[in-house]
Amino acid sequence: MAFSFNFDIPLRTEETNDKENKDDKAKCVDLKCSEASATVSKKIKDAVEHQLLLDPLSHIENWMPETITIGALPPLLCLNESVFEKTAPEREDSEEILAKTLTQNSDLISGVYEGGLKIWECTYDLLEYIDDAGETFAGKRVLDLGCGAGLLGILALKRGATKVDFQDYNSTVIEQLTVPNVFLNCEEDDENKEKSSRPPSKRKAPLNEMYLKMPH
Repeated sequence: MAFSFNFDIPLRTEETNDKENKDDKAKCVDLKCSEASATVSKKIKDAVEHQLLLDPLSHIENWMPETITIGALPPLLCLNESVFEKTAPEREDSEEILAKTLTQNSDLISGVYEGGLKIWECTYDLLEYIDDAGETFAGKRVLDLGCGAGLLGILALKRGATKVDFQDYNSTVIEQLTVPNVFLNCEEDDENKEKSSRPPSKRKAPLNEMYLKMPH
C-alpha cells in the first residue's frame, strides 16, 4: 500500500513527463500550504507574563492535593483534575476552557485548549528519566514548556535550579493549576525545614525565580 500525507491531492503512482501536470500539482500544494499558514496564524496568541496572587491557595483550601512519588525523587504535590471538574462553575476562567472541556468531554480542543489540566503519561516518563539519570539541575535555568501542572519545573526548583520559567498555552492553566501547585510544594518544603528546626525559607528563593507565561 502506497503511503501519502493527508493532502487533498490525488495519489499518482505512474510517472509522467507532462510539465503542465507537474506545474498544476505544484500550484495546488503551494495553495494548500498558504491556506494552512493562514489558518495557523489566526490561532497565535500574544505572550502574557502572569503576576503572582497574594494568596494563590485561597480557592483550594478545602481540597486535598495528591502526592506523586517516583523512585528517589522528592514527593510532588498537585491538584487532581477532578478538582476542576467539580468546581468549574465557581472558578475564574476568561478562556472558558473549563466549561468547554466538560461539555465536549475532551482533553484537547484545537486552538482553544491544549490539555494543560491533565497530567499526561509523558510527564511520568520524564520524571522517571530524570530519576534514572540522577539530574539535579543545580545552578541551571529551566524552561518547563507546555508545563500544565508544572511538575517538571517544580522538581527542577526542588533540585537546585536558579530559575524556572513555566509556560503553557492557556492562562487558565497557569492561574488555576500551575501557580497553586508551585505554592503547594514550596509550602511543603518550608514545613519540612521547620520540622528539622531550621529557619523557614519564607519561599523567597524559589518564588523570586519563578516566571509564569502564557504563550504565542
